[in-house]
Amino acid sequence: MDGSISNKSHFKYEITYFSNAGMKVAYVSAMNEAEAGKKFKRDFPAISSESIQNVKMVKPNQPIFQCTSCGFITSTPLQKGQKWLEIVLWLLYILPGLVYSIWRRNGGGTVCPNCKHETLIPYNPDASLDSREKSEAVQRQEIECSWCAEPILEKAKICKHCGKETKA
Repeated sequence: MDGSISNKSHFKYEITYFSNAGMKVAYVSAMNEAEAGKKFKRDFPAISSESIQNVKMVKPNQPIFQCTSCGFITSTPLQKGQKWLEIVLWLLYILPGLVYSIWRRNGGGTVCPNCKHETLIPYNPDASLDSREKSEAVQRQEIECSWCAEPILEKAKICKHCGKETKA
């Protein structure tokens, strides 16, 4: 009976690496960092060992986020605002420091560590950004206006650019 394997705990590891498309993140289930690195090299043979920047364990039930601007996936988002500004406001002016601290901590970390935009959403590996963009494109059927050659909706009766009636 192979009971020794079932007793071992697997943890989720976040591996940050550089690829041709920029900084990327992969998640691997393993018992330790060394095994996570080996699994990553096996699953991503095209990525060299030198391009791996960081390997860290993700805490159980820790949320994972994806940036809608750059597509970056992270488990450690940044807080909005600047820490140094918060300290200065607390030292010089107590009330603005209090207001800034409340604003900064409201809603948790929502800033992407890669592009610094406040566009993080919970990560869903089944629904990638590309599939959402394709589904939006399918819903919007456009044609070219016969008068001004600008793109308009297929159902449009009047062109929004030139104001003339379409041949629909």
